[in-house]
Amino acid sequence: MRFGIGDEVGQQVAIGILVFVVGAGVEAWLGNRRWAKYIWLSVRNWNQNVRVSISVLYRIEIEGEYLLVPSARFPGRFQPVGGVLKAYGSGVSELRRLGVRDDDVVPIDSVSDGDLRVRVPGRNLVGFLRWYDSGLGRELSGWREFQEELVSTGILQQATFTSIREDALRRHESPARYSEWAGSHEIFIAEIRIVLPTEAQALELRRLKLESSEGYVWVSASTIERRGIGTGATEQIQIAEQTSWIL
Repeated sequence: MRFGIGDEVGQQVAIGILVFVVGAGVEAWLGNRRWAKYIWLSVRNWNQNVRVSISVLYRIEIEGEYLLVPSARFPGRFQPVGGVLKAYGSGVSELRRLGVRDDDVVPIDSVSDGDLRVRVPGRNLVGFLRWYDSGLGRELSGWREFQEELVSTGILQQATFTSIREDALRRHESPARYSEWAGSHEIFIAEIRIVLPTEAQALELRRLKLESSEGYVWVSASTIERRGIGTGATEQIQIAEQTSWIL
């Protein structure tokens, strides 16, 4: 059977429509799948709290190595630059409306006040996550943490790092798990960002690689994957679990 030009065009249009419909269907399925797991977690913990921790982590890479800094909460352990995001303004009021409480695992002080490391009533978990996705009343960048960990400490020169360019790599969402330590189910969400240094900033970062300091380390991807054991296991440092999320 022969087809004319009109038939070929019709076939191409039909294929295009089919690809669009299938693609849209897959996208919707993946989106619904994400929410389905949180709805199920909400139902399972309807009258209990779920521990939620939301942070931003920076991938700072120079010549195949990644910059890590010591953990403020766990001395001796290294992790990516970044930290827990904060709620403020209208966000604080919304969290209060949802019955969200401060997490009691990490002591609340002037540094951790407003952190999105919280206990969320299971019945309001989806509402909380939708509020977070809206971006209203919360930090959108990890610049505060970047300044505190690298600029204010003198590791990087303030004159060179008055600001940074960053690009969103992905959002990491760990599977929900029950934590005996926290006494509840918990989920970890991390916004993974890539620092895009200017030429002057790249030179400054390369300078750090030529110096040694207790305030930072440069490590390879394989060392991160091994949680601190370098090639040949000649040197060893402690690397936090969440560090692998930036790779």
